[in-house]
Amino acid sequence: MTLNLLFGYKINNLYPTRLALPISKIGNQSVNIKTVFDTGSEGLILTAQSFIPSNLITPDGISMNGKDQIDINGITITSHRDSATYGDTPSAERVYYGQIAYGSIVIGDASANLTTRPMPFLLIYKGIVKATGNATTVDPNLDGICGVEAQSLSTQDIVTSRRDMRSPFAYINFGNGVSPGFKLRSYSNFYDSTVPGQATAGNLQLNSAALLQVGVTNNMEQDFIIQQKHIATSGLVFSPFVNGKFTIDDQTFNGEMLFDSGTPQGVIISFPENLGNQTQLLDDQTNVSFISNEGYNYSYIADRGAQSTKMIPAAKIERSIIGLPFFAYNSFLIDYANHFIGLRAR
Repeated sequence: MTLNLLFGYKINNLYPTRLALPISKIGNQSVNIKTVFDTGSEGLILTAQSFIPSNLITPDGISMNGKDQIDINGITITSHRDSATYGDTPSAERVYYGQIAYGSIVIGDASANLTTRPMPFLLIYKGIVKATGNATTVDPNLDGICGVEAQSLSTQDIVTSRRDMRSPFAYINFGNGVSPGFKLRSYSNFYDSTVPGQATAGNLQLNSAALLQVGVTNNMEQDFIIQQKHIATSGLVFSPFVNGKFTIDDQTFNGEMLFDSGTPQGVIISFPENLGNQTQLLDDQTNVSFISNEGYNYSYIADRGAQSTKMIPAAKIERSIIGLPFFAYNSFLIDYANHFIGLRAR
């Protein structure tokens, strides 16, 4: 199934800073919500205020009236609580508090959509900026975050923690010869920054394009450079990182890269101790490349806009992150069943 994603443009911006995935139904309730399409995390978190009666939402949680669970419009909300943390640097970390809920979800818009079996998601009632304690929303313009990575070792549909929640695409019953996962097409040929958005979400203008193929086959993967995912050093999850070598002007070093469509713009590179201990912003027009161990080569020229690049010592941040602009000219694939990450130019 090929689904539309939405390009989100900030007003007067010439390039998109969000890819959004529409959701049209949760449980028995028709909705019109949009979530960040996020290749850098796993599991679905949704803002309670977007579709739960406001009188049930308090700063301390969803009101349960002493019950272990309640049912609203085909959505089961449980008393199990957990949190989700996001942010590309420690100073930017945001923590969202929620309760585990269940419901079948219709992913996509009126032109093409698919339905999951009843699946868990985290229903968010409160968020804070970790460094300051100030209140924050999941996203200023969208209704949640749809993490489509595949890190969890769990294969269960019933969970008691955020860690065991999987991508919504893991809760779909696929046919023979189709593995759970997705292919994201490069988007540079699908957006026109001169055309006003078809709709708005907060301060974003939105345009849609059929970029996302849900379900992968062996034939699809033959066009990609494939990395076999490995169990992370914690032993608890599959690693979401691609291993390789960075070259920045004449400096070369090994590292791990997270290809993260949920980061609106820019690149953060974690560099080793022998190259210094100070955070720095790369000069405009600096040549940067990352070559994976399997031979995939991504090169770009740093600037002060979409490809703004910050160098941070590894002692402060362990992994490097490249944001949404990577996906303009590169296709990306994850095979959940075989634990593959695939990369392809265009």
